[in-house]
Amino acid sequence: MNCKKIKDLITTDYIDLQLSVKLQRQIREHLKGCGQCRQFEQALRQAAVEPFKMAQEIKPPDFVWERIKEGIRAEEMETEGLFVGLWDYVRGFLSRRRPVFALGTAVAAFIAVAVVINISLGSRKAVNSYFQEQRQFLTSLSVYMKSDPTTNQADLGTSIEEYFL
Repeated sequence: MNCKKIKDLITTDYIDLQLSVKLQRQIREHLKGCGQCRQFEQALRQAAVEPFKMAQEIKPPDFVWERIKEGIRAEEMETEGLFVGLWDYVRGFLSRRRPVFALGTAVAAFIAVAVVINISLGSRKAVNSYFQEQRQFLTSLSVYMKSDPTTNQADLGTSIEEYFL
């Protein structure tokens, strides 16, 4: 390991004795051969560990702990709010009644398919209606057309009208 990694480990877990035995052994071996890291470790111990060795444990009075507990409860109530409580209710509702929602989903899918089919049939009816209107229009035109028995063609009027029709 390099010195930077050793110093990071010394600063975080080595001083607190939170490293595995293998890593502690590797750091001790490095400290034996590296004077700069050894000085860093000693300075850190003097600044961060030694002052607290002489400190006495102070037990706060019981009312302090009660106030801390009340503060935590009040904070939890504030963070819950209306929507968090509502979300918990909905989540519980969803997790318990899955068959109901499966049935609801199936019904919604059936309704969606029925609507699509109805729209498809409705457009088909519109097309049929259009063709029927055109057929009626053309048959109404045939009443006004005079047939020429020799050519078996209808007389549509002027030559320009015949050209366009």
